[in-house]
Amino acid sequence: MKKEFILILMTIFCMGFVLAANGYGKGADYMGNPGENAIGPVGENGSFEDHPPTIPPGRYTNAEGDMMDIENGQGIKLRVRNVTAHADMNLSLENETMMNRTRIRANLSNGRNAEIKIMPSTASERAIEMLRIHVCTLENNCTIVLKELGKNNETRASYEINATKEYRLFGFLKTKARVQAHVDAESGNVTQERRPWWSFMASED
Repeated sequence: MKKEFILILMTIFCMGFVLAANGYGKGADYMGNPGENAIGPVGENGSFEDHPPTIPPGRYTNAEGDMMDIENGQGIKLRVRNVTAHADMNLSLENETMMNRTRIRANLSNGRNAEIKIMPSTASERAIEMLRIHVCTLENNCTIVLKELGKNNETRASYEINATKEYRLFGFLKTKARVQAHVDAESGNVTQERRPWWSFMASED
């Protein structure tokens, strides 16, 4: 009887701790601190305004033959196959007149001019597979940002995909948490995956 009582107390303690750390599933970050890294509308903190548009808007054909729409607003929006990424970095276009193709290059802080070979649609697919989410839409607060990650010689152009995912703690308690994946814009490799620290105690909806 004593062991059962201790087990119940431990379960209640763990549930309370996880819920508190997760900010009740409303925009908490990976360490359970709500607010600072909470998901909201892309660009609401003005981050994209730090990089004014450097390429003209319009419709282009990329190296793979897909139609590529570029919009200017708060930063640059790159849309391919109905998937949009916000570019939080300086970009330039390279036209191949013979093939009627347009390549996008990112001007990195280390001086390297990296070609954006992976489009937002492919980055989204890789992240969906890795994070085991159904879709990347506004319904699950999914955002895709093309940005510079790393330092010095390891600086890369990467997509940062954030989404809200539903979990079930102890098999019955529903909660939500933020998940994240980084997809290299040159190779398409998933270079980082982040989930809430307590996800090992939860099942995924």
